[in-house]
Amino acid sequence: NGTPIFCAYDEETPWPREKKKIQFLENLPKKTSEPGWQRTWALFDSNGKVHGDISLWSANGKPSLHRAWLGMGIQNHLRGFGWGTKLMKTAINWAKNEPILRFIDLNVMEENSRAIALYERFGFEKTGYWNDRWRLMSRSVGEFWMTLPLRNTE
Repeated sequence: NGTPIFCAYDEETPWPREKKKIQFLENLPKKTSEPGWQRTWALFDSNGKVHGDISLWSANGKPSLHRAWLGMGIQNHLRGFGWGTKLMKTAINWAKNEPILRFIDLNVMEENSRAIALYERFGFEKTGYWNDRWRLMSRSVGEFWMTLPLRNTE
């Protein structure tokens, strides 16, 4: 239908929901000085149903604790109303107030032009490209790596 795919899971390789839920709950209380920390902000409706979220998390090793990974998703019917911008502002402002963090990194599928434009508006720069990263519906899809410096890197 022309909607970009932002997650490469399908019926044959489903998202490991229960494993991720346990991991999420274990990582939320961790400090940003601990490997495996995670923070998530969600977009709820008046009934408490989640319609989008943004997460920042660390890699698992101490040598990369100065970097946070970003992942975001918003349901189709709420795209184009500024919710992505609000979630991005929230996560980036939080990260800027964490002294240990110097960068936010993300991966985005090359055909997700709306997401790429949003990230670029916030100052993310393309730092790499992974050709033929995914095979989705019998076609090759590449992926950009993007980075946002939060402060002086020295």
